[in-house]
Amino acid sequence: MKEEIRTRWIAKLRDPKYIQHKKSLGRPEYNQFCCLGVLCEVYREDHPGVEWIHDEKIGKSLFLGSSGHLPFEVVKWAGLKDNNPETSKIYFLNSDEKKEYPCKAPLSVLNDRYMNFNEIADQIERDF
Repeated sequence: MKEEIRTRWIAKLRDPKYIQHKKSLGRPEYNQFCCLGVLCEVYREDHPGVEWIHDEKIGKSLFLGSSGHLPFEVVKWAGLKDNNPETSKIYFLNSDEKKEYPCKAPLSVLNDRYMNFNEIADQIERDF
């Protein structure tokens, strides 16, 4: 991943103005995003004119035609390998102890089930 983009993504994940959203890239009208949707917001800063579009048929907001994973344009721009990047290991709190689990996990799963934005930012710092 490109370092400058990674740094900006992590900063936005730690910014309290972004509210964590689950099960889609986001609801920009409410400033709610999943961790991948926050990366789309970084992309949007560098690409004036690119906007979120609400699709009434599916009831979700789309970013460059995608609602659940990163659009190809964002993957390529950020220097990622795929549209739902995986961590190399999972680190999270369990029973008041930090535990390390040596398995891969897609960021969307961590976002939707296990971690808040600060924990995801820590994962991105370690793995990308």
